[in-house]
Amino acid sequence: MNYNEFKKFYRDEALRITRDNRPKWNSWEMHTHDFYECFFTTGDGGIHQLIQSDEALERHHLYFIRPEHAHGFKQDARGHYPAFINIVLQFDLVEAFRQRHPGAFPDEVWKSGDTHPFDLELASGQMREFNQIIDSLIFSSRSSINLEWFLASLSRILLPLELDLGHVTLPVWLREGLHQFREPDNLRKGVQGLVKQCRCSHEHLAREMRKHLGKRPVEWINDQKMRYATMLLQTTDLSITEIALEVGVNNLSHFHSLFKKKHQMTPRQFRQSHVR
Repeated sequence: MNYNEFKKFYRDEALRITRDNRPKWNSWEMHTHDFYECFFTTGDGGIHQLIQSDEALERHHLYFIRPEHAHGFKQDARGHYPAFINIVLQFDLVEAFRQRHPGAFPDEVWKSGDTHPFDLELASGQMREFNQIIDSLIFSSRSSINLEWFLASLSRILLPLELDLGHVTLPVWLREGLHQFREPDNLRKGVQGLVKQCRCSHEHLAREMRKHLGKRPVEWINDQKMRYATMLLQTTDLSITEIALEVGVNNLSHFHSLFKKKHQMTPRQFRQSHVR
């Protein structure tokens, strides 16, 4: 299947997911398109063609493609084809979602004006959740509701870890521990919960987090709590008190202080200015 044949499939669909484990095509020519796209590599091999250069595709990386990104695929020198899960997303619906939820994805994802697509390697926990999302949608209706559910679920996987971790070399135990700890039930356990999750002493955890992230454990945890609170303010009708309790901050004054430090406005002001 070439790219022009592929384009015929998505025109009347909000969302299309395909698995290309053994592609029957030799290459997809360089192209732009009128939809958003992301793809997750399931194997090693194949070349991603970009304007700047040809790049070898790396296994377990998630790539984000804007409509204006010119790209293509071809075999690598070993004769290996690309293998990936491809997700096509209708442009207007993605734009509407991003306008309604401006904090849903960090700036790096689908960055306007950047000619190089953003990509990051998923940790094992992220991969497990991503595959669960794909499995639940691949045979479902290709409706706008499912597109919104996919975007919200993808945001939930990526946001709490702070995407700049994709460019930071972390010990495997620390990356895995931080990813698993992002769950709301874990966030509410505080520093001692993170120590237990990472299976190390408080002193060792604090030392490694200062070394790699420049933050103390309590600072990183508070950042994640405020990211979760931000998402809840944008996507739910929970009261501010309920949100504070949900993210694990039992003192409402302290919650206001943490939130205002991050956003330079109160939670109520943020909800009024960001929720349409």
